[in-house]
Amino acid sequence: MAKKTWDIGNIFCVELSDGSHAIGQVVGREAEVLNSITCAFFNLKFEELPLLDMIEELGESKLIACQFITKELLTKRVWKVVGNREPTISKTVFPHEDSRQNGWIGAEMHGSGILVEFLEAYYALGIWDDWYDPHYLDKILWKAAKKPVNLRYKNTS
Repeated sequence: MAKKTWDIGNIFCVELSDGSHAIGQVVGREAEVLNSITCAFFNLKFEELPLLDMIEELGESKLIACQFITKELLTKRVWKVVGNREPTISKTVFPHEDSRQNGWIGAEMHGSGILVEFLEAYYALGIWDDWYDPHYLDKILWKAAKKPVNLRYKNTS
């Protein structure tokens, strides 16, 4: 069994296919939802692995996704933890809070690999609509976040 290598508040980097790094933060843990963690992902990207003091405050103005995810890429240290700060995003943006009272019925969890693909597409390194449901990544995008104008689509004419 792998040793826990993450904690709430950890700020981590997701290496993208072009060698750049997207930024996320562990903001919660929900043992009742298949022992998932809640991670927020932000519209911040660095060309090289950043130091913690290079990363500005991670607030809702930069938020692009907040989802229940599997934790294997943090546990296996594929996603590099660069430091820890108290999360500042409101619990109102956490996923499926409306289902907490009824035992999380209807809540979804995503594999951490799906979030890598989401980030790849968000930063135009992958295709946004290349899914069985072409709106799948739209459902991961935080409702107040805007899609970048340079997204790549499968069927562009």
